[in-house]
Formats: sequence, structure tokens, C-alpha cells
Amino acid sequence: MVVVNRASDVSQLGDVDDLDEEPGEVIESAPPLRVGQERELNNSGLKKRLLHKGIGWETPDSGDEVTVHYVGSLLDGGAFDSTRDRNEPSTFTLGRGEFVFGLDQGIATMTEGEIALFTVPPHLGYGEAGRQGVPPNSVVQFEVQLISWITVVDVCKDGGIVKKIMEKGNKNAQPGDFDEVLVKYKVKLDDDSVVAQTSEKGIEFYMKDGQLCPALPKAIKTMKRGEKVKLIVQPQ
Repeated sequence: MVVVNRASDVSQLGDVDDLDEEPGEVIESAPPLRVGQERELNNSGLKKRLLHKGIGWETPDSGDEVTVHYVGSLLDGGAFDSTRDRNEPSTFTLGRGEFVFGLDQGIATMTEGEIALFTVPPHLGYGEAGRQGVPPNSVVQFEVQLISWITVVDVCKDGGIVKKIMEKGNKNAQPGDFDEVLVKYKVKLDDDSVVAQTSEKGIEFYMKDGQLCPALPKAIKTMKRGEKVKLIVQPQ
């Protein structure tokens, strides 16, 4: 676990609103769904009906870890799976095919706390095989509540350093090679044994000098002030 508390002499990034637009350029997008409204997503046959609006505008990306409650049912209303009955939400990685493929697409359109009803065609659901409680080639429906998600970043794009953002930072700027940072960290092995740890005050160092291992400054370069992350570092 790593927390960046301060970075000095860091160049500020420009606001997205400052980006130039071509004269007369129009960016088309579908208007937000209203509660009770239904829409087909990407001409895929997958339909979304908004039941309860979420918070904010951010949505999860492929590779993020999402936590949801869901109730899966047939069109006649018969439920075949429910996390609410088990009183335990489900957590999985979005876009990896760990759940119903159609829901990977649907959940990627949701904001935190949103509840939506997805009507999933067979080719995005359980297909010709079906499953227990779902006949082959069935259209199914899932009522989904997006509880939360953790943003996951492959720092070096090779799986060597994976960053899970537990708490977001409060600045746009990120530290560079010649900046001094103050960080707190705790290093654990697979068996949960602690092999290194800073004091509560943290430790200061210049990025160019490095600290602990090569993976740490590489990850810190992608972090913002106040950001708290979990790093998974492969041996290499």
C-alpha cells in the first residue's frame, strides 16, 4: 500500500476544457437516460432501463474491479440468481468475461450507486448452452446496482506493476524525476508477512534517487497528491 502526501516543484497540467476545438466541430453523444427510460446500447441488442440515478458522472473501465448487487431473472419473472438473496455483493474484473458478457458492456455505462435493468440477448448472455435455471437461447434480465469500483492500472503495460487505486488524489499534477516526494508504504509478501514499512510520518526522497525498489518510483510517477494505492509487483 502506497500513499503520496506531497510532491514539490511539479508542473501543472492544463484543464481538459482548455483543449482546442476545431471551428464548427460538434461532438455527438446520446443524452443521459431518465429514470424509467430504456435504450439499446451500441446496436448490440443489449437494452438498459434506468431505475435509479447514480452519483456523479464517472463510470468504470475495462480491467477495473467492480462490486455489484444483481438479480438475474427470465422474462417471465422467475429469478435464477441473486446476490441479494445471499446478502453478499459480487466483485469481479470488468471486461474479462468473468461474468455475463453483456453485463460487462452494461456495467461500463453505470455510475456509482446507479440501479439499472439490463435485458440481455442470448448471444451476450448464456447462449445455446444456457445454465441452471436458464434454458438454451433465453433472453434474460439483470437488475444491477453498481456499489463501487476500484480503478486498476497496468503501470508498465506488461503486467509487471499493477496499481489499484483505493483512494483518489486531489490534484492533477504528478511528480517528475527531479521532484521530492513524501510517501508512506507497507510491503507484504503473498503470505501477508510485512517485510518493509515506513513510519506514520512517511519518508521523503527525490524521485531520481529511487526508494526501496525500482517499481516504487515508477508507480509514484503515475500518482497524484493524496492518492492511496495497492501495488502488485511481479518478481523481475
